[in-house]
Amino acid sequence: PVTAQYTHTLTVTTAGEYTCTVSNHKPSSASSTIFVAVASPPTGVTAVRGPTSITVTWTPPSPLGDTTGYRISYTTGSDVDIDVGSTNSYTLTGLTNGQTYTISIVATSSGLPSAPLVVTVSLVPSAPYIDSTPTVTATTVTITGSVPSDSVVTGFSVQWQRDTSRGCSNEDEGSIITTGSFTSYTITGLEEGNRYTITVKLFNDAGRGPVSNSVTAKTTEAAPSGSPASITVGTLTANSVTLQWGEVACLERNGEITGYTVTAANSDGVVKGTASVNVDARQATISGLTPSTQYTVSVAAVNGVGTGPVTTLPVETQGERLKSIPYCAI
Repeated sequence: PVTAQYTHTLTVTTAGEYTCTVSNHKPSSASSTIFVAVASPPTGVTAVRGPTSITVTWTPPSPLGDTTGYRISYTTGSDVDIDVGSTNSYTLTGLTNGQTYTISIVATSSGLPSAPLVVTVSLVPSAPYIDSTPTVTATTVTITGSVPSDSVVTGFSVQWQRDTSRGCSNEDEGSIITTGSFTSYTITGLEEGNRYTITVKLFNDAGRGPVSNSVTAKTTEAAPSGSPASITVGTLTANSVTLQWGEVACLERNGEITGYTVTAANSDGVVKGTASVNVDARQATISGLTPSTQYTVSVAAVNGVGTGPVTTLPVETQGERLKSIPYCAI
């Protein structure tokens, strides 16, 4: 016969349809069904790192519910909570370079935190140092160096540029980007006997740092393995011959061609005459020859290591003209 009214609050964390049933020790009960719209936690949390700051941005809960504001929680060993109002972006300042922070966003309506975001604050790295004595082979250069102790490094880039235009490829420069801290790197696929200028830059999440000192390295070379292209005769006289010839095939130069040896040998194999060589024009004049004589002329390329194989051509000097002799009629 006694009627009473009771109130009880049930807390739920997920939106959906709920059936609530009330009963007592008597064999009786009552139930009702209600749809509850519960605010979800913020989502899409992203961060932009600065030298000593982190700017955090997030997406509001959906449905928004009765959310009126947010709280940023972050920890680096101890918890810090900051009420940021109704904004969905906030910048944490006064942070420590190299320190890792775990950040989450809490909506005031639900008290549910977003998925945590782990961020390491980092300054742009300082310039690295490259040792002045790289190790070289015919086609590689290995550089070594060091990173400043105050720099947080996640990767580095290496750039190189060929100093000479006498290369075989059209690639006068190149670069790579790789992860990890810089201690050494081997550049491959270079050309023999070419000089390269090399620099390094470090980077991390804050950006790319300044360029290192530059070092110059020359790959090792061997004597040319190829001979000059075919020889042609420009001018032929009784005592001299002027020759022109083509270049050595690029991949057979094994370095920069610095000169040519040009000779003329008679049928006994004895070298006769002297040569005046124009290296850039690939031309030479051999003088001091004997008229009406068969010679074998040869040309070989020279680089910083030695002399390559020869290209030969047979020639015959012209005969001397007979001088006119004065006479008188009797």
